[in-house]
Amino acid sequence: MFSDHVPSMPGVLDVFACLPAEIRDAALSISAGNTEADPSMIRTHLLSVLSSAMAPFYRLHLPGWKPIPISVNTLCIVEVGGSKSPVHKALIEPLEQYRQLSHRQHADDCSAYETHVSQHRVKLEIAKSEAKRARRSGLSVDEALADLSALTGAVIPAPKFRPRRADHLDLESLLVQLSGEGESVDFITDEGDKFLSSSLMRHVPHLCDLIDGESLEYRRERKRPLFAVSPCATFGLMAQPSAIMPFRPRQTRKDYVEHKAVTMGFFARLLVCVAVANDKPLPSTVSVSEASLEALKLKLRDLYERQNQRLRNRDFGRIDVHLAPDAESYWKELARLTVERKRGPWRHVSDFVSKMLSHVGRVAAVLHLWCSDTIFISLEALRCAWEIVCWHLHQYESVFVPPPLAPQSEADVAAIVSLVREQYWGVKAEQVSTEEIGLLLALPNNRLRAALLRLSQRGLTKPCLSSPGSINCIPIFSQSRQITLR
Repeated sequence: MFSDHVPSMPGVLDVFACLPAEIRDAALSISAGNTEADPSMIRTHLLSVLSSAMAPFYRLHLPGWKPIPISVNTLCIVEVGGSKSPVHKALIEPLEQYRQLSHRQHADDCSAYETHVSQHRVKLEIAKSEAKRARRSGLSVDEALADLSALTGAVIPAPKFRPRRADHLDLESLLVQLSGEGESVDFITDEGDKFLSSSLMRHVPHLCDLIDGESLEYRRERKRPLFAVSPCATFGLMAQPSAIMPFRPRQTRKDYVEHKAVTMGFFARLLVCVAVANDKPLPSTVSVSEASLEALKLKLRDLYERQNQRLRNRDFGRIDVHLAPDAESYWKELARLTVERKRGPWRHVSDFVSKMLSHVGRVAAVLHLWCSDTIFISLEALRCAWEIVCWHLHQYESVFVPPPLAPQSEADVAAIVSLVREQYWGVKAEQVSTEEIGLLLALPNNRLRAALLRLSQRGLTKPCLSSPGSINCIPIFSQSRQITLR
């Protein structure tokens, strides 16, 4: 676990209470089949899956904002044995079925395309022959040249492969999949470790633009450039803690070093969930229906297929979604609250707070639109979204926000311990010159003496009677190292 300060996990019913009935029943069904799974993990991953199917149809208009996508992007950090794969498989089935269908459809489209191209070549040769024959016969060639010009200028579009799910992509192959207008890609996987170690993580600005719905461009040598206009992307990553470690703040002797992906706001654009073992199983008195989960899957499959058909018909439009009138006043209060707390108690997590309203709007849109035909997000959905995002604020803080630096006195002690372990192991540790320690660490004499006194009081060093001015540091190595991750 990353931190001792993560709030204790509420009961299953409490976690799902903020979800609409249709979504809540499906989540309960998944939880009943995976009793060890953290219900917060189920809720988080479920939101990203739902939004992946809905996001290509809508765009969100918030008061005073430019339109944004409604995709809810998430990151679940799950220990081995945390049931991430069973939960993922329970939700990814419709998208996987769509991907298999898209492979078969693309194969048929390629066959039809090759036939069409062959027929076009034959027509073009016939038109050329007719033009030559008319010229040799002294007849008017205007009609023949017009036919030839029309055939020469005709463009036969190559079939577009739309698997949706992203797998083993670099930046170029990602832009190939998104090239065109209104295309979608879904990074929804229980092997988020592969994505976080892939070459795409070297292109964080592009990933941030993709989440924000910005158009992308990729220029290639000796090839046509790739353009993605109004792309739609959804991230639903499940990863082990070890995959996140390279991105967590790393403490040096005097400061913290943050990873570029954190400083550029990639992880702040994700709703983070640190999963823990479920110690509050679903009460036996709660009735669970598997039909609710099947109904949810059926609706997901329908949405994926409908979007594919829309793009095949070159329908790139998106429906504008707004806040209901009674929700707008609540939204203004949320905007005021985030600004105040960003300057106050949430100042240390300002990168996430600056994106909280975007998260709230996206989650509220998904919760509302899944169960309603109206394009005006209800006040209830907005309140539930705020509750969910506030919970994720503390989760993000526990993983990507460094704890306060230790006082200088403790930092001096830690520096000496680190130096001894690096350079004075073995027999050398029995007689270590205190003057040498001070010189190597550039510590003033009073700070050096205070740090050595603290080490002695904690039983980590002993006086070296045979050599005045030296200390015995063997106890430092005999002490078990306690590593606590915040």
